[in-house]
Amino acid sequence: MRLLSQLINQLSMPAQVWDARGNVLVTNPRFNELFGLPVMFDWARHKLSIVHDIQIKNAGIDALFNRALNGMPTEIHSLTYDPSRLPYRDGNSTDSLMLFMNLWPLLDDHNDVECVVCLISDSASSGARFEHELMRSQKMENIERLASGVAHEFNNIFTGIKGMTELIKDEVEEDSEIYEFADSIQQNISRGAELIQQLSSFAREVPITLRRKSLSAYLERALPLMQMHVQRRVKISTDIRRDAEVLIDASRLDQALANIMLNARDAMGNQGQIKVTVDRTQPEPEPGQDLPAGIDWCVIEIADSGPGIPPELRQRALEPFFTTKERGKATGLGLSVTSRIILSHNGLIQIGEAEELGGAAIRIFLPVAEARTDAAG
Repeated sequence: MRLLSQLINQLSMPAQVWDARGNVLVTNPRFNELFGLPVMFDWARHKLSIVHDIQIKNAGIDALFNRALNGMPTEIHSLTYDPSRLPYRDGNSTDSLMLFMNLWPLLDDHNDVECVVCLISDSASSGARFEHELMRSQKMENIERLASGVAHEFNNIFTGIKGMTELIKDEVEEDSEIYEFADSIQQNISRGAELIQQLSSFAREVPITLRRKSLSAYLERALPLMQMHVQRRVKISTDIRRDAEVLIDASRLDQALANIMLNARDAMGNQGQIKVTVDRTQPEPEPGQDLPAGIDWCVIEIADSGPGIPPELRQRALEPFFTTKERGKATGLGLSVTSRIILSHNGLIQIGEAEELGGAAIRIFLPVAEARTDAAG
């Protein structure tokens, strides 16, 4: 905590650290200045906390704060806050603030929340970026509500159709034309159900359980299943250069890798090569991206021999419903769902070129789990 306190106090943006109950542990001077408080004001000594502020509860934002306190990275957009209601202010007038907040939970060795780092931008300082993020947030909320409703309704429809086709197949001979028609309907239902599952994953915030596991052990189990997904004419190879232990939800990471590999399979025309490489390396910051300091990263690179993704489309490839495939052949949700899964692992995803195979390379960066400390004997 001492090193974290030093880092927080050196930040140029407002920052605060809370414990797992929302009580304040560390506050930097910029945070106090933003709220019109003395620079050295001690929130903990005065038992003050934004998390427990009545303004937050009245705004209905307390559920988002609880999400962060339960271990999920959280963004809060367009939070209106009136600091004049705070006690102990230094008398300077401060208008209501429009806040953009990033809440980052930090987990201990048992995957419990040790503390939450709160970083704040106000509308005056973030300018156009804040406005863009606000509009994006509102758009995403509408899309998620739509996706959830569509997924529910179509799932009911597909269940009924599947039951009817099973009855038809039971009543006719397997070599009959009617049986073939019913079987074809079921195949299309299966594809529709897969799309519905993607919609549901996109729309719902499914809790994840992170467990410590080495990437080599995880891939040894996962890749045979991936091979079944991409079919025989796509060859998957691995290259474990430097292994690492990470905190992952194996089933969710399975879904992320499957989405990437299915996209690669389609781009390669159902035949080609996919190479999965594991290494210990730091991500290169993309334009306008600030990477968190002091983190040891590992990378899972999924490279393919397809045509690749043009540089101008790489950022858009992570947007929901964006696809370059023909209408009706893809939802454009695969990489968007994958991006959200990686974010829930406190990771990063970057798109580049595959140096060896010549196609696309999707790189998943995950924080290396802290080394275990054995008790003295």
